[in-house]
Amino acid sequence: MVVIPSQDYRARKVKPAHAPLFDRLVGAAVEVVTLPHESANRDACESANAELLRRADRLVAVWDGGPPSGKGGTADTVELADVP
Repeated sequence: MVVIPSQDYRARKVKPAHAPLFDRLVGAAVEVVTLPHESANRDACESANAELLRRADRLVAVWDGGPPSGKGGTADTVELADVP
């Protein structure tokens, strides 16, 4: 499952060199949920992370262990998931 934070996420956040891989991974997903946010900002990312946690049975996070840098980040999501 893939949760895309906003309508403009691909255009604003995916570098052109990474677009083919992004498209391939999204295309391989069993389910793709695009949230109704217009802009790919922290609010959109926070909503996407909350939706992911709501739907997920398990969470595998690739995270450097650093502190939260603001809502919508990986550290915030790990904290919300209550992962040790």
